[in-house]
Amino acid sequence: MLGAILQDEGHRVHGVYTGKAVLPAVRIFCPDVVIVDVNIPGLSGYAVAQAVRHAFIDLRMPLLIAISGVWTETPDRLVAEQMGFEHHLTKPADPKDVLALLEGFPRRRHPTQQ
Repeated sequence: MLGAILQDEGHRVHGVYTGKAVLPAVRIFCPDVVIVDVNIPGLSGYAVAQAVRHAFIDLRMPLLIAISGVWTETPDRLVAEQMGFEHHLTKPADPKDVLALLEGFPRRRHPTQQ
C-alpha cells in the first residue's frame, strides 16, 4: 500500500519482499531511499541496513528508513540507529510522515506511468 501511495506521489518504487533480495536490488537501482521493515522475511532489517551501509562505502549512501510494528520502543529505535537507519517509523506508517521524510528527494516517474 505504501508503495502505491509513493508512486501516486511521483516517486519511483521498486519493491522486494525478502531481506536477501534488498541488497541486489539496491545495487541495481541505486535508490535515494530504502524503506525496510525490521521484520522482513529472510534477513532482519537490521542486517539489511548493515549490508547496505557496507555496500555503499565509496558511493552515495541511500537514506535508510526502518518500519516496524513490533520493535517500537525507545531502545528499539536506538538499536535501529546503531544499525544504520536514519529514521524509525511505527507500523502502520502514516503516508504523510513518509512523504515528509522524502521531501527534497527527486521524483522520477517510472516510464510506464503517465
